Amino acid sequence: MKNTLRIAVLVSLFVPLAARAQVHWFVTLDENGNGIAFNSVGITNTLNGVLLADPSGALAGNVLVYTLPFNFPARSVGDDLLLEPPNYVGVSDVIRFWGNNVGGNQVIFYSDLDADLGEPPYPLADTGLPGSYLANNVPLLEGGVEGGIQGAIHSAISGEPGYIGAGLGNYTFISDVPEPGTLALVGAGLAGLAFGAYRRRSK
Repeated sequence: MKNTLRIAVLVSLFVPLAARAQVHWFVTLDENGNGIAFNSVGITNTLNGVLLADPSGALAGNVLVYTLPFNFPARSVGDDLLLEPPNYVGVSDVIRFWGNNVGGNQVIFYSDLDADLGEPPYPLADTGLPGSYLANNVPLLEGGVEGGIQGAIHSAISGEPGYIGAGLGNYTFISDVPEPGTLALVGAGLAGLAFGAYRRRSK
């Protein structure tokens, strides 16, 4: 009887501790290889996107690839499709959460070759869009103004690309910016707003 009581007490203590142990991630990625990820326990990671042979095999050349500081399950492999204002009828960027039959931690940032006007150097993500999208895909409406900063925010829910748990995976994608050096800072600010909203909801 005493052993049963001890087990019951341990279980009752463990459950709330496990619930508190959930880590909420806030990730910002831009089209120039600048990224940042921070979480609800105070850990911050700088994410440097690099040009690599396409892990998904969608394009023949190199593409912009980020490695996240956490893993997502296989069911969360998929594409976020960024629809460009003002009409939101065409896909300008594809954010591909990529892995294998177990899961993964790679994000591929594809951008339309015609999406950015002006003189080179062009953003690293401007390698073109994949010829087809993964079956698991979510359209996202971009915000911002033409010629200025544009992007989209996605808090992934169950079954969507990048999902790691209820409210745990929050992403900001910066697709068009006037000055590449400021991208990560702008994105961090947007992600910070999302984090502030999360904290207010959790109180």
